[in-house]
Parts: sequence; C-alpha cells; structure tokens
Amino acid sequence: MINNTLFYEATFQSMTEGSKPDRYIPNLSKTARPTADFIISKTLDGTVLSRYGDDTWAMWPYATTPRKTPPLIFSGFSEKIQADAKWLMFILIYLDRTGRANTPNPGTLRSYMVVLKSLCVFSDKNKTTPCEVLGEVLLLKKFVMSID
Repeated sequence: MINNTLFYEATFQSMTEGSKPDRYIPNLSKTARPTADFIISKTLDGTVLSRYGDDTWAMWPYATTPRKTPPLIFSGFSEKIQADAKWLMFILIYLDRTGRANTPNPGTLRSYMVVLKSLCVFSDKNKTTPCEVLGEVLLLKKFVMSID
C-alpha cells in the first residue's frame, strides 16, 4: 500500500536530527492549523523548547551564527490575532522556500516578525485579523499604505 499522506517538515539550515521540530501533517478535513502541543523547536539533544500553543517560540537552535537569536513573541494581542500571527509564522517556517538553500533562518524570521507585528497592530486597530487583512484587497491596500 502506498502512503499518500501530505506532510511538511521545517527546513532550518542548521537543524540536526535531534533538534528537528515535529513533521506537520495537516488534517485536510478540518482546519489545517497545528494543535497547541505541536513541537516548534527543540534543543540539539531533543528537549522541547517551544510548542505551537506557546506565546514565545525559541528559534536559537536553528541559527546559522553563534549568536543566540531572540525568541519570536506573539503576546500582546487578542487571542484571535495571536492565532493568526502564529499561523502565518508557521507557514513561513514550514512552507517558505525562499531563503539561502531554500530554508528560513531565525534572523529572517525575526525580520518577518517585525512586519507581522505591524500587521497585528493594524488588525487590532481595524477590528479584524491578520488573515482577514491578507485576504481582502481593500484591507490589504489600507495596511500597505499605513506602513511607514
């Protein structure tokens, strides 16, 4: 029997076998977002650092430089906005293939987080969510025009 399961793996360049986050297998009959206990990051020895439901994701084990990378912090917004922010960052980690060797690095993710936080602030002020902003042309234009 052939296993046709759709899955995605994080593609951090400096990942070791022990530090690999969970493989993402979306449940296509329901929401595609991971469960709160989905492992986002691990230390080199396999100790869990961050789970999808956490408000802070430690990415330092995947850094390509010796400098310890600050975590990605999702707190400070409504639960719905935080949920969208985590989902968008998750997509960048698991589905983005634009970095060096087609892998994102923690420094790039931190840069994305700056824009994502701006999107969250905009969403909060406009009583909407980041995914709604990205999905509606007029809201997206308004957001882009609001960026300094």
